[in-house]
Amino acid sequence: MVLRPPELPPPQKPVPPKPPKAPGKVGRILAALAGAVFAVTALMGLVRALQDTSGQASPFRSLALIIPTVVFVRYALTGKLKLN
Repeated sequence: MVLRPPELPPPQKPVPPKPPKAPGKVGRILAALAGAVFAVTALMGLVRALQDTSGQASPFRSLALIIPTVVFVRYALTGKLKLN
């Protein structure tokens, strides 16, 4: 009996990557609605904070809602989630 070196399995081709899917229209519509809600909430909070005469209301809480508003509106318009 002659000893043979072990044989490797035949090479396999890698699976081609799937093309990226376009974002769904429903998701983009929901993002637009969420962006509009955040924008209205931020605007109302900012107006209330600026009209407060006691000096206890801070407009910075309302300004913090601008970041998610921009992200949602940008996703609704472009279909891509980018924070920069």
